[in-house]
Formats: sequence, structure tokens, C-alpha cells
Amino acid sequence: MTRRSLFALLIGALARSAGAHTISAEEVLTRLNDAKEKEKTGVVRARADPKLPRLLLVEVGERWYGIDRAVRQKLAKEWLGLWRHAVATGVVSVLDEKSSEPVVKFRPDGSVDVVEKK
Repeated sequence: MTRRSLFALLIGALARSAGAHTISAEEVLTRLNDAKEKEKTGVVRARADPKLPRLLLVEVGERWYGIDRAVRQKLAKEWLGLWRHAVATGVVSVLDEKSSEPVVKFRPDGSVDVVEKK
């Protein structure tokens, strides 16, 4: 492959990635609040905090605790990734619907801990 063709290939790849769809905050909220998604994940309600719009509040109910721990960790990581893709400095808080206590801890090293119901 010549330098010129390699350069053209690189430019094409960059153009495609630049044109890739960026998910919006509204799309993230719509996805998390979808009835099927809520049934699957235990989410009761997801919303951006009105006072701090970069904060995604995800409230979970009883169904959340019945989901395998590893799956809950994966879901929480996905939600954080989606929200940060939509909101550059976004943060996520996953709370128990009844107590408002956090049920997920996002660690600085990228790991995610989920809290068992008390």
C-alpha cells in the first residue's frame, strides 16, 4: 500500500467516525425510561437533575436487586458510558427508589461496585 492510499484510507476513516451519530442526553433518558428497558433493568425512573443537568439520576426498584450482581455492574458501567458520551462531563447516580440511598459506587479506577439491599 502506498503512502497516498494509506493517507486516503485514514482520512476516510476519520470522516466516517466524525459523522458517526452522537447520542443526546434526551436519547439516553428515552432509552432508560423505555418500558421494556425498565422491566429488564429494574429502573423505575431516569432523569437529569434539574439543578445540575450533567447529573443523571437513575432510580431503581425491587427488580434491580433480583438481577445478577455482574449484570448490575455491567448495566451501571453502560449507563455511565452512554451518559458521558451524551454529556461530556456527565456523572451518574444510581439510587434506591424508596430510600434514595446510592446502590452503585463508581470508582476512580473505572470499576463499579453494586450495593446489596439491606
